[in-house]
Amino acid sequence: MSDFFFRTEDLKPDEVLEYFVETQQDRQIITALKNRNPTIVVGSRGVGKSFLLRVAQQEMLDELDEEGLFPVYLSFVRSSLLQSPDSQQFKHWMLAKICAATIRALMKAGRLASVPTSAQLLAGEGQVPETTATNIEKIADAFEASWKDPQKVINTDSVPSIDDLKIAFEDLSDELGLKRFVLLIDEAAHIFLPEQQRQFFTLFRDLRSHCVTCNAAVYPGVTSYGETFQPVHDATMLSIDRDVQSTTYIENMREIVEKQAESGTLKNIAQNGRNFAILAYAASGNPRILLKTLAAAPKVNSTEVTNVIRDYYRTDIWAEHSTLSEKYMGHRSVIDWGRSFVESVIIPDVKARTTRISRPTNLPVHIFGYIGTRPPL
Repeated sequence: MSDFFFRTEDLKPDEVLEYFVETQQDRQIITALKNRNPTIVVGSRGVGKSFLLRVAQQEMLDELDEEGLFPVYLSFVRSSLLQSPDSQQFKHWMLAKICAATIRALMKAGRLASVPTSAQLLAGEGQVPETTATNIEKIADAFEASWKDPQKVINTDSVPSIDDLKIAFEDLSDELGLKRFVLLIDEAAHIFLPEQQRQFFTLFRDLRSHCVTCNAAVYPGVTSYGETFQPVHDATMLSIDRDVQSTTYIENMREIVEKQAESGTLKNIAQNGRNFAILAYAASGNPRILLKTLAAAPKVNSTEVTNVIRDYYRTDIWAEHSTLSEKYMGHRSVIDWGRSFVESVIIPDVKARTTRISRPTNLPVHIFGYIGTRPPL
């Protein structure tokens, strides 16, 4: 049985290019992430946002000497742990995370063999220790541990202001011979409270300069950009949406699997191409879902595929959707309405249409996990 990588976090950063199956849309997004204009990548869980950020990071590192673009990848996934009495805790924490991630990335890339004066500001101290955490890292860690002692006051004197941070980036660019720092912020906004989201995008906008470009990955529909950030004017918005109607869709999804699957699974896919196509169409362009369902149906025979459709889509996915109303109380009415509409209108209508209407045998019928092909009449 193939041991698939379901999440980008399971791969080493320098391994991502080995598993990259490039599409025209993927290349467009990666090119945008390297460009001067800030980019926001919008996509649902599992469609490959983190993966494309990592691919862009690795390509920039490989081209560093020629292009002079230095990537800094970081995640804001631990924001929920912040519970200090600091009224500006979220802003201070974000600035500390950016500084710490930049110092760490420069040290890993061997660009801080001799410490430039401007790096001292990012480190929050007089020098950059090579083996111990910098003061700025300690501040970020203290905020993330604040849930243990919410009343503890965290000293943020070493956290630079936004203007000082931009100056430090500019000086570092000059001293290290770099054209620009490119921030790749993953898990950027969907886990934030609405007020935190607004603060994040204000910072996103304010950090923009000739030597710093901010890029972020967000979920669709749950992101609050606030009043000061205007997506149309302040960033390039790109959505990851693999078109199931594309003539190359099955081929691209199969190539993703081939990068990871063992020979036995590949042989089964070759022998059961139609069944693999069913799994690929059911995944709706989501590589993680395809890999998960294929892992549950390694023989790719009709029995396994039928069981996966029933167990994964009709049970697991539907149960997960049902819990959303409990997680997002403010949107409960919309979530419950959506579930009721799908159950009472869409699914019965799709089933009725596939029963009544003659359609080509190779045209997929797909809606919320129900997928099949119309048998010959």
